[in-house]
Amino acid sequence: MAYVYGDATVFDERTKGYDSNSRSSNFQVSQGMVSFGKMSSSDLTDWYQLNLDGPGNYTLVVSTDPVNNYSPTNEWRETFSGIKVEITDINGNPLSGVDISYANTSTDGSISFAYAGGYTHGDFFVKVSNLAYANTDYILGLNINSVAGKNIYGTSGNDHLVGTTGDDNIVAGAGHDLIDNGKGNDIINGGTGTDFLVMSGRLGEYSITGTTGNFVIKDVVGTDGTDTVTQVERLLFTDAALAFDLDGAAGQAYRLYQAAFGRKPDLAGLGYWIDRMDHGVSLTQVAAGFFQSAEFQKLYGSFPSTATLITNFYQNVLHRAPDQAGFDYWSNQINRGQITPAGALASFCESTENQAQVIGQIQNGIVYTEWLG
Repeated sequence: MAYVYGDATVFDERTKGYDSNSRSSNFQVSQGMVSFGKMSSSDLTDWYQLNLDGPGNYTLVVSTDPVNNYSPTNEWRETFSGIKVEITDINGNPLSGVDISYANTSTDGSISFAYAGGYTHGDFFVKVSNLAYANTDYILGLNINSVAGKNIYGTSGNDHLVGTTGDDNIVAGAGHDLIDNGKGNDIINGGTGTDFLVMSGRLGEYSITGTTGNFVIKDVVGTDGTDTVTQVERLLFTDAALAFDLDGAAGQAYRLYQAAFGRKPDLAGLGYWIDRMDHGVSLTQVAAGFFQSAEFQKLYGSFPSTATLITNFYQNVLHRAPDQAGFDYWSNQINRGQITPAGALASFCESTENQAQVIGQIQNGIVYTEWLG
């Protein structure tokens, strides 16, 4: 029988008995806390989930319970033998290469193991087995010998998460999150939403390999380390920003510049419109803003006719003359009020033909200047 974990100085384990003969998170072993157990001839197995703070080297300490204290020097010897303590995976299989401790007079009751990080922080368990059908009380404690980093978790909202100088495991969860990953070799999962990862150096001081949704970023001159990143849409450097949401606001804003003006966007202007779209402005609204610019009016005229607009859309966006069927379709749509000229530009922008032409320019990310206004 295992007991709810608590502070040994105030916790009365004798009154809090519960059955724990299966793996669950109800009974845990955590740093700074102790977990109490009692075994008998009718209670042969106790399970505890290990609550690990982060990647590092740990020691599980097991002692008898005469003074509600655990220590490697407080041997858990009894007048019996045959109590076995193991560390297992989530399926109950003992970890390979990790010691198993038995209750003999020569046992100090400590088991050392390493946790490498990742998303398995709750997948390790302690199994206590009564092999001799004896009665005993015992306690478990968890010591951290060296911790390289921390497990850091976000919420379903918009979080600001700050890493440590070690090797962190950061899971941001839902929401639009800002992540300061710190130093070390971190594992970062942004989760859903548009997430920003803040780097301490300049864009040119990092190498990035992989895909836009799953990549490794390495600091080649500083101390940021090598980070493995998934589901993070934006990287913020000291001199630039890099966007990976090719199907989101960044990709749409880039393609709209190419569609409207037939050129790559300037970094500051692109950053402004990305920020506007991040805050809810639609692509059609951005296109309407382009119609008011001096550059647009120089290319299309102050009051262009429907024919002029459509012809220029085909030339600037698709780099060809309009086919008759396409020209007639868009003319009818605009002239009958089924779509605004700005809506037509947005549609050209996101057409399969335009996306295919632009993807080569943005497939490794979109560089822009973050808008701070």
